[in-house]
Amino acid sequence: MSTLMKTTIVARPLTKAEFAPYGTVIEPYDKEAQTPENSYHINKGYACRHHAIAEAKLDGGDVGMSIFRAKKREFPIALSVMEYHPFGTQAFFR
Repeated sequence: MSTLMKTTIVARPLTKAEFAPYGTVIEPYDKEAQTPENSYHINKGYACRHHAIAEAKLDGGDVGMSIFRAKKREFPIALSVMEYHPFGTQAFFR
């Protein structure tokens, strides 16, 4: 006869302090932590860059991770500039 174990998992809000023993929570800087050096507007005010929120050490260099919060734009959009980042990776989510 087998014995079944029962486990209850309780969901709690994810916070940097609670998660610190396991890793880094990557989220935009809150208003109190924002400075002109780590949080600034780009793309003619359509996006805010939260710079260097997390870092990773790799052989041969460091990797900095930033979050960009963009404003919704109306369509159609007339593009005047297209950026190219040959040494970076980007992910987009909504």
